[in-house]
Parts: sequence; C-alpha cells; structure tokens
Amino acid sequence: MKKKLDLNILENADMKTLEALSYKYRAVDDAEAEKIFRRITNDTEDYYEETQEHKVEVYHRPMWSKAWSAAATLAIAAVTVTGGVYFNSQLNDRGTIEGNNASDAVSYDDENTYAPITITADYDGPILGVENWHLDIDKHLEYDNTWSYSFINEDTGFEFAYSECSEGKPIAYLADIDNDGADELICNRILAVVGGKPNDHAIVFKLRDGVIEAANFYDHYEAFSDAHDLDISSYVDFSDEYSPDLNKLLLKSRYFDKDYELELEDYTFGPAYMYPIYANFYFGCIFGIKNWHIYTESLSSDTENTYFINEDTNEIFVEYTGYKDKTSAFFTDLEDDNRLELICNYQYGEAQENMNNHVKIYRYNNGVIECGDFLSDFEEFGKANGIELTSLDDFSEVYDVESNRIILKKQGEDTPYELGIEYFNFKPVVLRTTSETADGTAMKLKRLD
Repeated sequence: MKKKLDLNILENADMKTLEALSYKYRAVDDAEAEKIFRRITNDTEDYYEETQEHKVEVYHRPMWSKAWSAAATLAIAAVTVTGGVYFNSQLNDRGTIEGNNASDAVSYDDENTYAPITITADYDGPILGVENWHLDIDKHLEYDNTWSYSFINEDTGFEFAYSECSEGKPIAYLADIDNDGADELICNRILAVVGGKPNDHAIVFKLRDGVIEAANFYDHYEAFSDAHDLDISSYVDFSDEYSPDLNKLLLKSRYFDKDYELELEDYTFGPAYMYPIYANFYFGCIFGIKNWHIYTESLSSDTENTYFINEDTNEIFVEYTGYKDKTSAFFTDLEDDNRLELICNYQYGEAQENMNNHVKIYRYNNGVIECGDFLSDFEEFGKANGIELTSLDDFSEVYDVESNRIILKKQGEDTPYELGIEYFNFKPVVLRTTSETADGTAMKLKRLD
C-alpha cells in the first residue's frame, strides 16, 4: 500500500529540492497542494530570515562552566580529585537524508514502532533506576523564555541529570535508542543563541551496571565533521537533537541541507558525575538544598570557621573549624551504596596552636541532614584495633581522596588504620541562622569562589 507523503521531509529542503518535489509529487488534490505550497513558503521565509542574522550570543550553565574551570584550577594546585561532569564522545561515519544509498539514509518513511515517553513536570515514573525524584525548575537567567530543570534524587538530595530548553518544549525524553530493552534519558543543553533561536544540543544519560553515565556530541564533533566534509568549525554552527518521531539523534545545521543520523554507539559514555568532588567547586543541589554557598569566618591570623549556608533560609547546615588553607570537604559515596556523604577534614584540639586533623561526616537520611562525629567513639575503635587511644590529642584522622577512605593514625606511629563509617555517631543537624555565628555577628551572603 502506498504510504502518505510525509511533509517532514520539507522542513530542511533547499529550494532546488522543493521545486523538484512540486513537480514529482502529484498524488495529491489541489487543496493538499496548496497546503504544501504555504508550508514551503513559510519555511523558506524563516530560513532566509535566519541566515541573514549572524549575531551569536553564547552563554553557559554556571554550574558546568565553573566545574570545568575548577578542574583546571585543581590540576594546577595538584589536588587529586576530579569534579564536575565528564563527557566523552567518539563518533563514526553516519549517513544523511539525501543520497542514493538507502542503508545510509535517515528514513522518514519508515514507521516509528517505538513511542518515547515525554518527560513533563507531571511525570512521576522511575528514571534511570531512580524511584524517588523531583524536578527543580528555574527560569534561565541567561536568556528569556528558557528554563532549566534539575533531576534530583530525593534519597540523596543530589542532581543526577540536567536539562534546559525553551518555554513550551519537552523537558526530556525516555527512549530506548539502541533497542537493548533499557531506556535512555535524552536531555537538552543550550550552548548559544544563533539568529535569535536557542542552539540546542542533546545530552544522553544511560544506566549501566547501577551507575548513571552520560555523553554528548558537541565536545567531539570534529571527527564527524572531517569525515563528512561539513562546513562547521564550532558548536554554534550546528545543533543535535532527539527526534521522537524517528527515535533518532539528528545533526542539523544551517550550513548544510542534510540531517545526519547519530547512533548511540557513536558515543563513548562515562560516569555522569565522578566522585570524590571537591566541595568548593561543586554547584549542584546539596542534601535537598538548591541555593547555597560556602562562607569562611576568620577567627585569628591562623584559624577560621567554614560554613555551608542555605541562601533561601540563611541557615547554616554544615560547619567546621581549622587552620587556614588546611581544611577541606569532599562529596563522595563512602559506603558504595549510591548515597553521597560530605566528608570534612578539619582541625581540633585543646590548644589552638596545636590542633590535630579530624573528620566529620554529613549525610542526608530520610529527608534529614545528619552529622557524624568520631571523637565520641574513639575508645571503642582503639579496643577493636588493639591500639591505645586515651585522648583527642592522641591521634588524628583524615579523609584520603585517592583511596576514598578515612585513615586514622596514632601520634608517634606510622601505621595507618582504616576508619569505617560505623564508628561515627550520627545526629540530626541543629540548624542555626547566619546571625548566630561564633562572634555573634551576621555574616554577609558571599559565595566562596
């Protein structure tokens, strides 16, 4: 049976192709022909209007751009931790919608047998193995009529995926692109505004062996561009978007009339978020708190307090004391249970001039922020490991980034002991406002960048 002409083929057609089609396709009545003509005219006007506008306004999501800058800073400082989002794509040759080889073409005639799930604010099903989640929705500050969406795991309080799009566009899609029986989450990222329109790029999140992985195309388009001799030199020259009708990822550009198909196997996936993450360079949601910053309060020429402050309530939800430039905090999955903890290295002692390294752990448990302290249970740890610990000044412990372990050492000895989280006594955090600081003064809301 003859299939009905799909008008989607006209959306990216050049004038030569449109003229040819107007002569070849006569299996329509006059009304249908007039409808086609009106659509061609509208699309052509939009195309010429866009190509005459060369203004490009580039902007980036603050969290990711800062995370990437932070990675360079950490490398210079020789901090052995990777923070932020890691994406790496490997692209192979794919076909186009034009050409004589049918096996290379993106077929607009084939019936779509897969119906993707469109993610809206009302969708409440599981996503990538996350059962309890919600969307944090923000008006995008960089450009009008654009929104950002953070997918937050309610059990951990952390973001596991991110999308941004123009108002009225779908937030994301759940679709089995590679037909392996497991859905991928296809999100969007806007990297620029070209000709007054957002420059959209797909980000694909995938669950593999219990770990959420992610990949993009815009960081590694050069190989694909060279292989197909495409006239693009920057990510602002093209867009790559998911087509729910075709269940395909398509590469489009104003500089060529063809849509190139990108298969999922063209992408090399890596963990969406790599831990440990140095807390000073993390800008995602923490323990269900979306807007927060770090503030340091100087106590003396050598010591300072560090606070994590909820910007919406002015409440302090994390705090520790220590020598300047000696304290640190890292987000990590210490127990390998897909639940992140915040591990704080700080200093404490009877005399301020002689404080030892110690560790406290913050976590999000059933919607409550808890803090775990080891100092009250050190005698039991000493008995279990056959070492004598008589006072707080008799030992030190520190979170080691490379091994993702807390290491305890007795003063005067070199033997390291692994300190498990079971020796930390967790209690709900008593929240204080920023007007209740150590010196009784209110702190300014200033992010530590």
